[in-house]
Amino acid sequence: MRKFSIIQIVAILVCLSFALAHAAPTLEQAQSLQQRGQYQEAIEVYKQLLENDDENVNLQLGLADSYLGNRNYSEALMVLYSVIAQDKTVLSAYVKLAQLNAVQLHNVADAQAILDKMTDANPESAEAFALKAQYLLQWGEKEKALAAAGKMVQLDKSPASALRLLQILIKADKIAEAEKALTELKKAPFAPFMMNFFDAQILMAKKNWAEALSKFEEVLKEVESKPELVPIAAQTCEFMGACCEHLTQYDRQLEYFNEALDFNPKSLSAQLGRAMALYHLKRNADALAVFNEIKKTIGDAAFFSDPRIRVLYLKLELERQSTLSPEERAKAQEELAKLNADEDGSDDPISVLAQCELLVRQNKTEEARNLLTMALEKDPQKAAYWAALAMVELKARNFDAALKVISDGKNRIGFSPALLNVELKHILSQDVNSAKEKIDQLVKELVYLPADQKALAFKTVSEALIILKEYDRAQELLQTVEQLNPKDETIPFFRMKIAFAANDSAILSEQLSKVQKTFGLESPESYFGQALNVILQVKTDAAPKSDLDKARAYIYKAKELRPGWKELQQFRLPTKTM
Repeated sequence: MRKFSIIQIVAILVCLSFALAHAAPTLEQAQSLQQRGQYQEAIEVYKQLLENDDENVNLQLGLADSYLGNRNYSEALMVLYSVIAQDKTVLSAYVKLAQLNAVQLHNVADAQAILDKMTDANPESAEAFALKAQYLLQWGEKEKALAAAGKMVQLDKSPASALRLLQILIKADKIAEAEKALTELKKAPFAPFMMNFFDAQILMAKKNWAEALSKFEEVLKEVESKPELVPIAAQTCEFMGACCEHLTQYDRQLEYFNEALDFNPKSLSAQLGRAMALYHLKRNADALAVFNEIKKTIGDAAFFSDPRIRVLYLKLELERQSTLSPEERAKAQEELAKLNADEDGSDDPISVLAQCELLVRQNKTEEARNLLTMALEKDPQKAAYWAALAMVELKARNFDAALKVISDGKNRIGFSPALLNVELKHILSQDVNSAKEKIDQLVKELVYLPADQKALAFKTVSEALIILKEYDRAQELLQTVEQLNPKDETIPFFRMKIAFAANDSAILSEQLSKVQKTFGLESPESYFGQALNVILQVKTDAAPKSDLDKARAYIYKAKELRPGWKELQQFRLPTKTM
């Protein structure tokens, strides 16, 4: 055996190290870096690979994903548009581009236009229409999603396509059609667990949480041990966790979302479900840690776009800071500010507004004002910034400054619902007679708006008139709104609130029935209306004061379904000794 000296061994190792360091990059290397969250390194590797294969779609999509992970949105846009220009059949490029516009750039209109281009370029692709339906549903465009799903079924009449249609019908709240479709599917040779899987989802849609949970338990027994059915097992656990949340079984909610993450560690919906369970279990520090991990993964824009998550996150962050010493709190706030300043997406409106809200809650008026002033310098057309800045001045009781911001905002951008809300708050801060005069002047200005804007504005003004006890005037404005848009389903909800303020039990009951018919018996609107109905009965001595506990239960249910709802934030339940 040949022997090597120490010097020779060292020389060999150095050569090997040099060779490895300069080895040709590979797709596997880029994907590995991407999976570990090392996006900048992955970007460099993808670029090197594309130098020798610049038309490779998979490499370009990988580069786009890395840009998205690194929040380099403009670069991701350029790559995705390049892919589509090169090959109009790459559906994933359209989808990524649409998601980027809808979530990170908050431009759902452009996102929908991109999906339209996808189906225009691929008119015979059932998959293109299926994807279009899926994302339109996510953005609340139920009717458009159903139209896309109908086209999908025309192009692909297979059982798999029928299953996708069933899923879309359930998510679009077309329960009667979903039940009919499921009855037909049960005639096909599908495994019984698949039919139970959809049966359980329909039960969820009907708010039959306990029955749905029982069905999902049967499904899980069938699929949890089969590797090929892991996606269904993961989704089943998430559904079970959601059922447990509605049943207030928070220990089980946490258990099922943990199990869902065992099946699919990257599921953001399962991570959110776990965070919510921890919050319900009063494990607030753990919940905040999970929220921060999600925020880090998806970015501020997507994270703060969900009002329920935003409200809870801010609550938990404020609670965390309240436990710190003044020095630690100051340091934490500096770190938070620096983190936002360092983010590529720091100019994102939702991130800016969330940070502003946190500063206001901490009574850091000057910092909130500076943050919004800088945001307006970059984007003076953003109505939300003008409204937020005016609210900062109002909360600081700088009424003249608030009025100037409102005036400047209106001159710059014209009508804005957000600015109108703040203007009404400013008006209501004055004495009653002045407020009534100012609202009359405002209504005269709003008359000249286009019909859709006028309807929205008049509904907003009617809320202010309720506060001023101008009930007949509020009803007059709502009649005008109804004439402008006879299909407006929110009118009964507004009339219900007016009836409550005017102590009119008969009209309240009548409008509550309409609200329940429109929004559902177990909707936040219904629970809120039922609470108003109970309170009014107590106020008019038609029910005992002990019934206020029922009203509290209804408000609690509404908060469970929609914690960040403006109506619940503004509403104050009377005490038992009313």
